[in-house]
Amino acid sequence: PVRRKKRTPKDADAFVTTLELTPHHGRTHQLRVHCSEGLGAPIVGDNRYGSHIPPESHGLLLAAVGLSFTHPVTGEQVNLAMEEPARFQAFREAYADLASPVQIEDTPKP
Repeated sequence: PVRRKKRTPKDADAFVTTLELTPHHGRTHQLRVHCSEGLGAPIVGDNRYGSHIPPESHGLLLAAVGLSFTHPVTGEQVNLAMEEPARFQAFREAYADLASPVQIEDTPKP
């Protein structure tokens, strides 16, 4: 399962949005398949699962910007974070006409 916070476009004609996804298993391509087949919204640049924007424009716009785990020796919670890659903002600027203002909607836990 994937828990997600979806930023839903207020404009029904917009077709680019941002998702914050939290995977709960390490299955190969889990997030890519979930977005494409489960949500009908493939990740930008994902030519394997049907992105409508060519990957050469900005590459696959999927990045791990945070990681949390329990340290196996100390038992302490470890939280790592980074800023999203600059190409994400470059994409937003290049394709600003495809997006619209968004509102956050939490998806209930399964």
